[in-house]
Amino acid sequence: MKRRTGLTGLRNPGLELEMLGTRIQISGCSRYQGLAENRDQDQTDGTDKAQLNRNLLNHFRELAAADQDSDQVDLDFLDQLISDGADPNSSDRFGQTVLHEVSRAWSVDVMRFFLDRGSDLHHADQFGVTALHVASALDYEDMVQFLLEHKADPESRTFLDLQTPLHFASKNDSLSCIKALLRAGASISAEDYKKRTPLQLAACTERSAAARLLLDFGAEAGLTDSDGQLCITAMIGLMSPVAQLALSQFHVTDRMTRQQYFYLNLLEPEGSSETHLTVVSEPTSPLQVVVQQGKLDLIMNPVFLKLIQVKWNLYGSSSGTLLSDLDPDSSSGTLLSDLDPDSSSGTLLSDLGPDSSSGTLLSDLDPDSSSDSSSGTLLSDLDPDSSSGTLLSDLDPDSSSGTLLSDLGPDSSSGTLLSDLGPDSSSGTLLSDLDPDSSSGTLLSDLGPDSSSGTLLSDLGPDSSSGTLLSDLGPDS
Repeated sequence: MKRRTGLTGLRNPGLELEMLGTRIQISGCSRYQGLAENRDQDQTDGTDKAQLNRNLLNHFRELAAADQDSDQVDLDFLDQLISDGADPNSSDRFGQTVLHEVSRAWSVDVMRFFLDRGSDLHHADQFGVTALHVASALDYEDMVQFLLEHKADPESRTFLDLQTPLHFASKNDSLSCIKALLRAGASISAEDYKKRTPLQLAACTERSAAARLLLDFGAEAGLTDSDGQLCITAMIGLMSPVAQLALSQFHVTDRMTRQQYFYLNLLEPEGSSETHLTVVSEPTSPLQVVVQQGKLDLIMNPVFLKLIQVKWNLYGSSSGTLLSDLDPDSSSGTLLSDLDPDSSSGTLLSDLGPDSSSGTLLSDLDPDSSSDSSSGTLLSDLDPDSSSGTLLSDLDPDSSSGTLLSDLGPDSSSGTLLSDLGPDSSSGTLLSDLDPDSSSGTLLSDLGPDSSSGTLLSDLGPDSSSGTLLSDLGPDS
């Protein structure tokens, strides 16, 4: 039976294990080398049939080593081996059987030959890879179709990364196998161990053709992986034309009502759902990637225009200052609405007194007078030595002691206080010159020598030292 032609240099669907901290990561980027070369480590039962099993595997090793399109599988030889007791499910040290080798390089007739002789097409190697995984990764459509017809499981998963044959087809751009698997009922939203769907895996591995095909089949671009990263974010960063197609999922127009509906909430990534101790960076939003990478073709998409409008209404308009609202002469970002319109010096309204029409600054006002005065008392008008807010205009200009003009006598030039004047303050008589026992305002200088009696000198005799009153003297006095 001839080899499937044109299969040299095919990709390896087998897996390499790389230890990253405490987690094992699966890599599907190595080349498929066929059955393991170390023949002494084939998995056999230790019986006399062990050599027959090795001969069965060695036949395909030799064909793989020759790698000629003219090579043929010797079905008669293989049939004799199996008839003699060789196990058609015998495997190499990685658990690969002849079906893994047949599914990558040989015709469906060879696969049928082994299935008719008891080979298990559901058999997986030690990584969980089945023959269907191998054929799907290599875009071997005829083999995939044949295996599906013989009840191969399109939902079978690898052991560590939990990937289905559709995942393998998607990350290898196997377009014909993607179609075959989806038509056979493979789940387009199946998730691997990182919650990545086939579309997300295609986006992360830059398989734009596979991503576009999966979108045509209805794959969702608004799903997130276990790190919270959106599928659409990966497409925006790695395949803009495909992302443009995917954005149509977030914008729907009702042709009947001509109403437009935007599903913008699906463009906001969620936090990581991982429970392990590995530190995961915060997910990046699609809008961030568009802006950071300068994706001008995407920023004008109606979805992003709507998203920017909504974000501006929610967060930008309350804090964002327009250039037209700024003072052109201010480097500090002063708003025109905060400036005194009557001032050319850039005085702020908040610095003006309560009577802002006067242009008086609060810094020039008495802080204790603002509550009592609508116009605001100026500090320059206050007595610097007074804590009571006395105005300089109310003070005696000839007095250093802070005497108020209102406390001075009518002859204010003398500096006499009203409190020092007699009851008839208009005469300017001092209390110190008045008789303290007299309510009539008698001067001490008009009293007799015995001032305690209150006798006036004008009422005493010529010999005033005797204290004799004139009214008591005779007419000749």
